[in-house]
Amino acid sequence: MVALYVSSHLLNIVLWLPSRGQTRQNQQLMLPVQKQFDVQIPDGQQYLNESISIPAGTWLRITHVSGWLSVPSAQTALMSIGTAAWQIDVPGGTTTGVHFLPPFRQTDGRVVFGQSTNIPTMGAWVALSISRSAATGTVIGQITLVGELTQAPAAPTP
Repeated sequence: MVALYVSSHLLNIVLWLPSRGQTRQNQQLMLPVQKQFDVQIPDGQQYLNESISIPAGTWLRITHVSGWLSVPSAQTALMSIGTAAWQIDVPGGTTTGVHFLPPFRQTDGRVVFGQSTNIPTMGAWVALSISRSAATGTVIGQITLVGELTQAPAAPTP
């Protein structure tokens, strides 16, 4: 059984695993998850930053990002996802990776985002950032992240 509770800033996942005799050895548990963000950037504000906390002992792989924004006509919008990731060229290895998604302006004035991805994160958090080219008018919309939550692998033993 799986229980899933999502609030605006936290992704809580409770897993009930079968007893030891009912699982196969080396089988990786994967749980499909999604988080929808309601976007509201008021007049006078240019940025929106949201985040998701990932449960300890798990990793998240983001497989799809999509959404729409209603942006004032003379403005452009930019959306990015920030993750904690292992970087091979950084001392200590852990750093923030930022991934940008291309926006497409529709004839009705909305800006749409939609892309299949393969963005792995090492747990802890995922950040969603939306910015616009000016701070006038109101921006509304929805952005959805879809992914797979897995158990983090055990540390290798020497």
